[in-house]
Amino acid sequence: LAIAIVSGITRNARNGILIKGGVFLEQLGKIDTIAFDKTGTLTKGEPFVEVLKVYDEQFLTIAGSVENHSSHPLAKAVMRKVAESSVTLAETTDSVTLPGQGISAIVNGERYFVGNEKGLSETVLTDSIQEEITALKNQGYTLVTVANDEKVLGLMGITDEVRGESKQIIKELHQAGIKHTVMLTGDHQQTAKKVSEKIGLSNYYANLLPDEKVKKVKELTKTGKIAMVAT
Repeated sequence: LAIAIVSGITRNARNGILIKGGVFLEQLGKIDTIAFDKTGTLTKGEPFVEVLKVYDEQFLTIAGSVENHSSHPLAKAVMRKVAESSVTLAETTDSVTLPGQGISAIVNGERYFVGNEKGLSETVLTDSIQEEITALKNQGYTLVTVANDEKVLGLMGITDEVRGESKQIIKELHQAGIKHTVMLTGDHQQTAKKVSEKIGLSNYYANLLPDEKVKKVKELTKTGKIAMVAT
């Protein structure tokens, strides 16, 4: 047994996988559930804007100005799209991050919001805007809205390509005896479903904040032996 453990640790080390000791290698053999983060793990982690719905000429200027100093992956996607245009960004003040929603800041004396529809006030969420939002989400896009207290300036449909190897890896894990493969994501239900079905996951949990992902992993440990994979 000791020889097998040493051999296993050595072989994994050659493949760039560091296992700290034999006890951990033995525990790996008991795992029946693997949970994956989505962005950058199952997907390439390089989201890009594929759809633009423009309702105001200041749409990209405001989007770029508010997101300019954010390190969030979706903010980077927004900034790449803004860079393709010839807009001039404005200075911002009083930038506020809203967990699970987006970011707001004051631009030219007026507060704007950039993020998902959870951060929109009911006054700007008209029937026509809601229809556009629903249509984008049903197509599996991650939604970014740009708005102030009076109106929605525009919508972005963002996508992140699934890694080419993800489907095969999930298939091989199931063949190796892993009973459950689940995805934990902050993305909405439709996007999560699209990715899950594409690569053959057992289940998925959407609309999760970072602390909710931790709670979900702890919850899953009550019914199985779980490993978590994330970047």
